[in-house]
Amino acid sequence: MIGILSFIVFSVSGASIWKNIQYLKRKKRTLKRETDTLKDKVYKKKREEVIELAKKNDSSFLMKFKEMDPEFISRLFILNPDLENSELAFCALLKLRFTSKEIADYTFVQHKSIQQKKYRLRKKLNIEGDMDIYEFLDRV
Repeated sequence: MIGILSFIVFSVSGASIWKNIQYLKRKKRTLKRETDTLKDKVYKKKREEVIELAKKNDSSFLMKFKEMDPEFISRLFILNPDLENSELAFCALLKLRFTSKEIADYTFVQHKSIQQKKYRLRKKLNIEGDMDIYEFLDRV
């Protein structure tokens, strides 16, 4: 009789524990989705802020970009530790997918100067001539 009662108690407790575990797993998945959604919103907001700073040619652009994507700058320094801040800012603009014309407009320089900067940057980062600079920077 005690064996049967023990079996029933363990079965009921096991079922209850199993239900609780399933509930916690569902809760964890829900929280993970919510966290990912919030992280995505924060990243998008930071990105919009960085893009606005770039469009205004604001001096805090590079600093805010580094906060948004610190790994990118680190990887660029691995490729060439002698990069200057102006070159890092230029790479950041390209990483944000600004066109040469947009960069020229926002930085108040001629389009031809931007093309020359791209050429010099290709040399400094050893980017092959047939490689798209935007794709290269996306991979960095």
